[in-house]
Amino acid sequence: SGLDFDREPDHGRAQLAAIYGLGLSGRLGFLTGAAGSGKTALLAPLVTAWKEEGRQVIGTAMAWRQADALK
Repeated sequence: SGLDFDREPDHGRAQLAAIYGLGLSGRLGFLTGAAGSGKTALLAPLVTAWKEEGRQVIGTAMAWRQADALK
């Protein structure tokens, strides 16, 4: 999944906080972060959970690589 919470514990805690923040935010959430910080990777478990709930998930990104990864 690209997530490795144990390798960099402080960064892992920040990623988990982002996952929970987005997961509990309601109908619309936003995530910003530095390049390579794991934004796209941390969306994977959220998207899976939301789709299992029957929700429609729409992702957007500024760069083509990230947009392709959100497919």
